[in-house]
Order: sequence, then C-alpha cells, then structure tokens
Amino acid sequence: MGITSDIERAEAQIRNIVINQIPFGVSKGVNDSLTEVRNNHIWGAYNQAFEARSYNFFKHTHAIFRSDKEQAKRTGLISAIFRRVAYRSRQVLAGQEKSACQS
Repeated sequence: MGITSDIERAEAQIRNIVINQIPFGVSKGVNDSLTEVRNNHIWGAYNQAFEARSYNFFKHTHAIFRSDKEQAKRTGLISAIFRRVAYRSRQVLAGQEKSACQS
C-alpha cells in the first residue's frame, strides 16, 4: 500500500486563499457593515433630528468610500469610511442670489 501526497499543491491553494480570498471577504464584510450602519442606525437618528424629505440626498451626503482588495494589497489595511461630500446651496436674499459652498 503506497501513500502519496501533493503537499505543494495544497500549500499553493492555501496561499491563494490567504492572499486573494481573505482580503476580499474582509473588505466585503467591512463595506456591508458600514452600509448597514448608515442605512439603519444613522438614517434613524437623521429622521429623528431632521424632517427627512429625500433618502437619496441622505445617501449622497453620507456616501461611503468602500474598501477593496487592491487597497489591502497596497497598504496592508482594509478600511471603509464615510466620504465628506461638498454640495452647493443657493439662497436668494432680498432679490440677490447668494451661493455658499457647504460640506
């Protein structure tokens, strides 16, 4: 009875999982978690504090800069953050148009 093994092939498969799949899975988990926090918790607090008229406006002003596998390869870190979004607000005061940049 002979016993053979292909340990090199098994190591290559494990290395592939560590290098490619784990960063992808962690990145997706971080992105999904931050999206859930925004959509459920922050949206609820926003609705209590303000008269929310547009969910799309809320999503735009609370946009998420998502992590990806390439970021993990470049920096060794996986992070997702809320992006600071600048928008223009126009107000008409006493017949004159005033433009203010807000963020």
